[in-house]
Amino acid sequence: MSSRKATLCVDGGASRARAMLVCESERLFSYMHLGLNPRLLSAREFERRLENLILPLLRKIRPQPETIKATLALAGAGSREMRVHCGKLARDALGRSGATVKVRIMADVDVLVEALLEGEDGIVIVAGTGSVCVGVRHESGGLQKVRVGGWGSSFDLGCGLGVGQRALRQALWEIDAERPSRLTLMILDYYKCKPHELSQVVSGWDVRKIAEAAMVVAEAYSLGSRSAREIWRSTATEITSLICVVHAKTKLPGEFPIYATGGLFQDRPLVRLVRRELRKMLPRATFSIVKEPMLKLIYELTA
Repeated sequence: MSSRKATLCVDGGASRARAMLVCESERLFSYMHLGLNPRLLSAREFERRLENLILPLLRKIRPQPETIKATLALAGAGSREMRVHCGKLARDALGRSGATVKVRIMADVDVLVEALLEGEDGIVIVAGTGSVCVGVRHESGGLQKVRVGGWGSSFDLGCGLGVGQRALRQALWEIDAERPSRLTLMILDYYKCKPHELSQVVSGWDVRKIAEAAMVVAEAYSLGSRSAREIWRSTATEITSLICVVHAKTKLPGEFPIYATGGLFQDRPLVRLVRRELRKMLPRATFSIVKEPMLKLIYELTA
């Protein structure tokens, strides 16, 4: 009798995480409103969150799988040292199921590189809570791979955390100046804060809660907010700058694709702004949003 085998895929961003467990005909999903970026978490907290995400899935499978092949795509796992660190923690967490475990740790952007740019020159960019951009050029002498950004969400350009910080800073200034704009009023409504309360609570918020202000900016932009328009235009310029620097370093010739994914690219007005800037800067490139769910791409690389 053959042993039951399972495939586990984890998409772990800085603000939220998703998992999919596939075992024979069963396919189970879980979601967590907490991030899995190892740069932002202690080892103990990373392992605890991973267990909370995946162990409920394993408990639902009967009989239990005897072997698990897992791929975790994580924001913040760009360095080899971080991937080794996360691999050990993941094996420990999965090993508690009693199954034989094989774990692969990838940076989230590298999933796109492997899934979309195998044998093809191009650029991929992820813009969620943080951001990172990678360019690939295949040459006769080998593969050239250039990475720009991914410095950590507190420093990344064109990312949700940066948008949230700018929006909240603008709101705090307007509250003190007693000149609240539509965006500021919408931020106060979203966070259920009175004007005098925002400055007292915002410094204690984690990156996820700060980055949520990007959703308010998107809504305010659609309603004609001038402040939101300035933030969105600046964000589009930062995203375009990342792509242009990667292009300059790889010297990609002729036509090439640019694939984009991440929470910010779910907003159509921002995508239009980025596309408009790219048409001016890189007119021969094709810019497209990745429609396939990240878990599907991870599964295709794992199964």
